[in-house]
Amino acid sequence: MSSGVCLIRQETDTMPTVLTIYFENPFWVAVLERIEGDEVQAARFVFGAKPSEAEIDAFVQADYVNLLDRLSEPVPLKKRVTRSINPKRQQRQIQKEVASSGVRTKSQEALRLEMERHKRASVQRRKDRAHEEAEYKRMLKVEKRKKKRRGH
Repeated sequence: MSSGVCLIRQETDTMPTVLTIYFENPFWVAVLERIEGDEVQAARFVFGAKPSEAEIDAFVQADYVNLLDRLSEPVPLKKRVTRSINPKRQQRQIQKEVASSGVRTKSQEALRLEMERHKRASVQRRKDRAHEEAEYKRMLKVEKRKKKRRGH
């Protein structure tokens, strides 16, 4: 693992699965990608310090199934063009694509979408909780006013 990237490839007849371990400053990260038809799913695990071979083996044996359970929503893959393109035109298209959306792999895109979905859900929960607290405080205030009015 001196190069910084480790690939573990498991391919079945229907779904190829790739586990990539790489350094993403300041942590070592494992990304599991499952390609199913024309869609890709991804899950991410942060190791922290540089994992040894034994730690990677233990991770694959113990946490690999948990990582499969946490796969993101499927993201469609783009269809590839089979005809050859002029290299200059291809380079211009690549530059245009990079400038517009940045460099992202499909697995990173799937992880980003999953993170956004979790963020929206947590924001909604936070709003609901704040609304409930405000209702409770208002109810206490009303009760206090009623009590004062009664003279007790």
